[in-house]
Amino acid sequence: MRAVVFGNGGQLGAELARILGAELAAAFTIDEVNVSDYDAAMQSVIEIAPEVVFNAAAATDVDLCETDLDYAYSGNAITAQNLALACAHTGAMLVHVSTDYVFDGNGERAFSEEDAPNPPNAYGRSKLAGERAVAGILPRHLVVRTSWLYDQGGRNFVAAMLRLARGDDPVEVVADQVGTPTYVPDFASGLVRLARMRRFGTFHLTNGGSCSRFEQARAVFELAGFDPERVRPVTSEAFPRPARRPANAVLDNRMVRLAGLPALRHWREALAEAVGGMVAQA
Repeated sequence: MRAVVFGNGGQLGAELARILGAELAAAFTIDEVNVSDYDAAMQSVIEIAPEVVFNAAAATDVDLCETDLDYAYSGNAITAQNLALACAHTGAMLVHVSTDYVFDGNGERAFSEEDAPNPPNAYGRSKLAGERAVAGILPRHLVVRTSWLYDQGGRNFVAAMLRLARGDDPVEVVADQVGTPTYVPDFASGLVRLARMRRFGTFHLTNGGSCSRFEQARAVFELAGFDPERVRPVTSEAFPRPARRPANAVLDNRMVRLAGLPALRHWREALAEAVGGMVAQA
């Protein structure tokens, strides 16, 4: 499999490049190839002639998306459209990464691939627009939604909680937002597996199980050797944000299950590995 990764500056893109190894033909940050520019996206894909294009480029600042729609749609919809057009021109397979935020978060059951999207914020709407652009241009496409991504490096919820754990003050964390923390190395491995098997359509792919942000934060404290009782539960109203977060962001990985593909490990097991690595690095 000859692959190219766009969005190499982010945690997911960098991990995809690492996992692909000798199969990686090229990997670009947004500064190296701005795929929101049609000509840049098309030229890059034509010149490299990959079999598979991984789109990990995205506008991920959820609150900024709410106040800057150009940022949201350029990063999440136009990039997807341009890469889909480039893949349609060259015959490459496009693996496009999307989000649990395409769902409104209402109700208590996990959202499966056939549930109707209803994004609660501009970030979700722009990601859904990207999904629809890909599906409209490429009949044979792969869209993979995930939830609460984190890695050992970069800016993410786990890194923030570990930083706060090293202090002395109580830490307030929302207890009314539920999802599945998903470890980037696990997710990236699953993406590459789907691409190698030439699976098409829309898939959900997360680590197993679910928890609230409060429960996730307590797990980080505990796994890092700090007192989890310092983490205090609060409601979302305690932290007003420009963009509304879905109360229920749990995804049902139904298509992975029905296809007989291996499930990703439980979120707590993955978190233990990640926190262990972060503590060792510190």
